[in-house]
Amino acid sequence: MITFVTFHVDIAKSDIEQDTPLDSDNFYNYQKTLELMFSSVSKFHHDFNKVILTDLDTDFSFLPADIHIQRYAVDSREIMFSRLSSQLSFLESHDFDSDIIFLDSDILINQNLEPLFKQNFDIALTIRVNQEMPINGGIIYISKNNRESANKFFNNIYDSYINNYKNNFQWWGDQYALADVIGWTKGDKLEPDLIEVDGIKILLLACDIYNFSPDYESDLDVCELKDKKILHFKGPRKKYMDLYWQYYLSEQDPLDWQKKYNLLLKRFEASQADRLDMKAQIHQLNQDNSYLRNNLKAKIKSLRRQNEHLQNKNKELTDKLDLMKEKSEQL
Repeated sequence: MITFVTFHVDIAKSDIEQDTPLDSDNFYNYQKTLELMFSSVSKFHHDFNKVILTDLDTDFSFLPADIHIQRYAVDSREIMFSRLSSQLSFLESHDFDSDIIFLDSDILINQNLEPLFKQNFDIALTIRVNQEMPINGGIIYISKNNRESANKFFNNIYDSYINNYKNNFQWWGDQYALADVIGWTKGDKLEPDLIEVDGIKILLLACDIYNFSPDYESDLDVCELKDKKILHFKGPRKKYMDLYWQYYLSEQDPLDWQKKYNLLLKRFEASQADRLDMKAQIHQLNQDNSYLRNNLKAKIKSLRRQNEHLQNKNKELTDKLDLMKEKSEQL
């Protein structure tokens, strides 16, 4: 079983600083986003829990009753720090009878995630190429097998956040703290790997598979995204979340899009085979054309030699006739 835990709080525009991920151009319909995220969970999982961590006031009456709402005192002016505090409080009260995934609400699950938890880790993080924040905090995977390590890890993040990033309580501080906790220093290149830090087994996963952010419309191709387990529609990408859901996930069996992909792949392979066959035919025609051209050139050369020979013969005959004509006139 997996418990999917997201965090959402209604934030007043007056609490939004300039140049943040939620500026005036990036507000979105959080109700629709939450519905889509949890619907995608249901598409690929049958045994799971759904939890929202929130403040004391945000309204979730529009959501189904099977989604558990857990409320905490949250300061919307320190939203990322409040999220971390809520996650830590949740972990400390969780009985660890299930694996846990902390995930942003602007995510669509694209595959079943249960196989991931068969690996031997305590915490799994997603890494990316980023000189400042190599770990994206939008999704964190937590194994149920070591409650002590999970709590220790989040306490370490909390301590780093408090001690080093008080100026980043609203945004980014959690991701700076995550990098600190795994011992990353600027300039280091992270690769997918299983590492151990302070006795905690940490699995580093590629964002490209386990936390993929489509590059807007150009990446919304079901064939291109079939191997992505998580689709993260962060920032302005949120407007494409519903589009992807409607075209590829809504009212389909989770395997339907795999069938669609296989069909498209067969068509592509058939088209590729036809293309290669046509290429072979063109190559053969070019070879035939080359042979004909060479043969024609040889024949032309031969005819030219024959023509030259006949011209010489004709000249000889003409000279003989002229000579005979002269002799005849002398007689």
